[in-house]
Amino acid sequence: MKIPDYTQNFLNALKLEPNRNVLNTPIRDLREDTAKAVAMCGVARQDVFHVEDIDVESSKHTHPIKTRFYLPTADAKKLIIYIHGGGWCRGSIETYETHLRDMANRTGMAILSVEYGLAPEHPFPTGVYDVVDVYLWVKKTFQNDRNFTSVYLMGDSGGGNIAAACICSLIDNQHPIPDAYVGIYPSLDFSLSQASYITFGEGYCLTKSCVRMYVDHYVVDPKHKSNYLASPILYPNLDKFPPTYILTAELDPLADEQTEFCAKLKQGGVEVIQKIVPGVIHPFMLFGKIFPEVPICIDWIKDQLEKV
Repeated sequence: MKIPDYTQNFLNALKLEPNRNVLNTPIRDLREDTAKAVAMCGVARQDVFHVEDIDVESSKHTHPIKTRFYLPTADAKKLIIYIHGGGWCRGSIETYETHLRDMANRTGMAILSVEYGLAPEHPFPTGVYDVVDVYLWVKKTFQNDRNFTSVYLMGDSGGGNIAAACICSLIDNQHPIPDAYVGIYPSLDFSLSQASYITFGEGYCLTKSCVRMYVDHYVVDPKHKSNYLASPILYPNLDKFPPTYILTAELDPLADEQTEFCAKLKQGGVEVIQKIVPGVIHPFMLFGKIFPEVPICIDWIKDQLEKV
């Protein structure tokens, strides 16, 4: 395992940073830290042909779900519904603004970014149902209004978890499923039992202790950790999943559960491709100023979705 200089320099900088203990830091401060890190290390803000905020009513009519729509060209025909990461309690459509502007322009695909309810204020399964509501609204209204030929569900980290759980719920309720699922280093198994939690669970940015903290904020009742809407790897009908594309960071404690998830999908006859990116950490895709792999990986995602 060779670690590139830029990855090692990034990890060294984290060690030198006189920051507080993440495990003892209030969620409000962690959210601010995420925004600052992305502002410092993320790609520059790009102009996009059209950007629009759209509120989607929740199915229970209890709250509007904020979304942000990026249209890179007037004739874009494919739509990505994007679920941001952040351990179910960090991140926002604002934090992901520059990243998704870049992704929309680079892929040529429209993107709808979803502001689902964050834990601990909105614990499991609120985020899943928020995304289900947005997806069903897209299928019933937005897709036809905008003439999109394809709709994909994509998310990174905790957002990749919610996106996968959304697909499980759609299958259970016999709703149309997305044309593809893209998981960018998604969390898929709350047992935290794979070997990669030992190999990369300390010293590689995301630690096993942090993952456990995020899970505990998100899933209040420990019994729900074995619910497949929390741990999609446990879903009994994975053979019904759409074509699936998983982007895995080599130096990620979540890496092995992603590989295991892909193996289960393949066993069920699902078209699945996993790209393991060597020498990078979770969540490298947000740090385009640091990691040259970011545009390469976006191009890879584009190539996979153009085949669907």
